[in-house]
Amino acid sequence: MGMHIVGSRLYLFASQVFFTAALGPLFLWPKVGGSRPVRSFVAFSFGRLLAPRYSRVISSFGELYGVALDEGLNRAEAVAESRIGKVIDCGTGTGFAATRAALRFPEASVIGFDLVTEMLEQARSDAARRGLRIAHVRADANCLPLADGAADLVIAHNTAPFLSEFARVCRRGGVVVFVDSAARWIAPVARRAAARTGCFDLVEARQTQSGFFLVARRS
Repeated sequence: MGMHIVGSRLYLFASQVFFTAALGPLFLWPKVGGSRPVRSFVAFSFGRLLAPRYSRVISSFGELYGVALDEGLNRAEAVAESRIGKVIDCGTGTGFAATRAALRFPEASVIGFDLVTEMLEQARSDAARRGLRIAHVRADANCLPLADGAADLVIAHNTAPFLSEFARVCRRGGVVVFVDSAARWIAPVARRAAARTGCFDLVEARQTQSGFFLVARRS
């Protein structure tokens, strides 16, 4: 086995452990994720430290980075009660999930929200290069500038699980899809956390090759 393959597998395992440890408390104690210290840390980490390097992080996962997202979108389309016409991507980062959604639902309007300006700049540039009409708005995923029930599909990919806020902006019969590319062991915790909100009439969480996806239909 080549050193590159060994190194990639070790990196993937380390990512799974790290993101499992990070996401677990946020699902169990959601107010922690919305606290000022945590939000400031996230803005600093993803803005100054990770923004210039995040494309390398995605590349290090290879095809595994998008597996859970694609499976989650497949399931979301299957359980949604009507056509998906408006999609919002919470914590869009460099726009990976928003791009996937725009290609998957070409008739839908797509908006990507992120608190980190540096990430949004990369997302805008990538969307323009691809010729995709995706709006990008600077906003905190824990306090989205949207009316209740504004979206048919709410995506949160590799970000903090603000499930109550995601449910607020999702219309009845619409779907929230929460995805993590690495923390596959968190799937049962995520399912229980979504069920506890009392906002959904269908909640599923499934592990994939490296991560997991949660699909929750708004009741």
